[in-house]
Amino acid sequence: MEALGTILASLRLESAMISRAHLRGRWGVHATGGAGMIVHGIVTGHAVLARDAAPDERVVLEPGDVAILTRGDAHTLVHERGASTVPLRSIATDRARGIPTVDYGASGDEETRIVCGSITLDHPAADGIVSLLPACLSAKAGDGARKRWIVSTLALLDEEPWPSGREPGVRSLVDSVFVHVLGAAAASASSTSSLIAAARDAQIGQALALVHGEPGHAWSVAELGRRVGLSRTRFFDRFSELVGEPPARYIARWRVHAAADLMTRRDLSTAEIAERVGYSSEDALAKVFRRYVGMSPTQWRRMREAGTA
Repeated sequence: MEALGTILASLRLESAMISRAHLRGRWGVHATGGAGMIVHGIVTGHAVLARDAAPDERVVLEPGDVAILTRGDAHTLVHERGASTVPLRSIATDRARGIPTVDYGASGDEETRIVCGSITLDHPAADGIVSLLPACLSAKAGDGARKRWIVSTLALLDEEPWPSGREPGVRSLVDSVFVHVLGAAAASASSTSSLIAAARDAQIGQALALVHGEPGHAWSVAELGRRVGLSRTRFFDRFSELVGEPPARYIARWRVHAAADLMTRRDLSTAEIAERVGYSSEDALAKVFRRYVGMSPTQWRRMREAGTA
């Protein structure tokens, strides 16, 4: 997972805990989703998760299990299959305990406690990278030390109250949960095209880390293959299979996004940015930038500064 860690670091991952839910009885809730990734971790009890976009793809969650909706899809969480749902927003929320807490259902019934977080990637390439992740990632708590760690971490997030000033600690815990889920997903990933599958592969994961770490290097298929111990042909085929697009296209797309990220800095000219991301001139960058973004770097920069990009 070192490769995926390098990729995520280059995208500036930001996480936050957004709410807790304490649910009892034969409960069911529907959430409208959000702009970033949504994390659900089960502290006690159990739940069945289904995205509106794929209602038949249900994920059963037990204590210590975590699911991440990478697209922020609208979804349902129910106590058991077939339970009716109410809009989550229709339930009163207690905001007096540091983190908004939903308390729903009859007292005395079996209780399910869920901690909910959000994850965003603060980088122009975020949407493209997220599109390479499965729509729903889930990790089972398993047994032994890993289960004890994740259960205790989720229980700590469910601790109340979280007073003002402890937000960095909460973010650190949510980050650790996210990394745990990605690690578990990578361990069980199939060989279908996805960022998880690619990062899991020793050679392709290493190549992705190289590209993300040094976007200005003149990477070629032959050099990347040589650096990771594969022939040019084998590297090209394996990369295309796992990532879902050829190496040259991925490299060009990442360079464009790296350039867009640098354009948020006012102290660098477009020519300087072009050099930093591996293009010989401003015109060379502009040509590739138009292909992937649909406008010139100058136009994109102006729209960004105006708040419309």
